[in-house]
Amino acid sequence: MVWKSENRVLASKLEYHIKKNLTKRQKEELIKEPRKLEKFLGEKLKCNFYENVRFAQLKDKKILL
Repeated sequence: MVWKSENRVLASKLEYHIKKNLTKRQKEELIKEPRKLEKFLGEKLKCNFYENVRFAQLKDKKILL
């Protein structure tokens, strides 16, 4: 799963909260239904700062991780 944000600070916050605050089951649900980000982390993050990027959109683009 890939999420897009304005900067690295926001990306790091999202990564931290996904790793520390979600259960394995919630992470699996988030993969299936990215729109659940607000449900799971809406109290901790401003979820409108993040955009889920589908793998089809990544095809033929260089991504730096």
